[in-house]
Amino acid sequence: MKLTIVFLLIVPIFSFKKCSNCKHFIKNTKSTIFNFGKCKMFPKTKDIYSTNDKKETVKTKTIEDMYYCSTAREYSSMCGVEGKWYQPK
Repeated sequence: MKLTIVFLLIVPIFSFKKCSNCKHFIKNTKSTIFNFGKCKMFPKTKDIYSTNDKKETVKTKTIEDMYYCSTAREYSSMCGVEGKWYQPK
C-alpha cells in the first residue's frame, strides 16, 4: 500500500515537461528565471505589405520576436499546461 502511494506521488514529478529541458527552449541570458526563456516553436507573425498593397504574413526569426515560454504554456492553442509540443533535448 505504501509503495503504491509513493509511486503515485513520484511519477508526476518526473513526467513534468519542463521548458528548460525542451529542444525548442532558448535561454534568456539576461535572466536566471526559466519562464523568461523564449520558445522557438512559436515565433510571432507580422503582416507585411508589399509595394502593390498585397498583404503577406510572415513568421519572424529573431529571438526578440519569439514568445516567452510562460506565454506558450499558458495557452492551450500553443503548448498549454500539458506541454503538447515538448521534445527533450
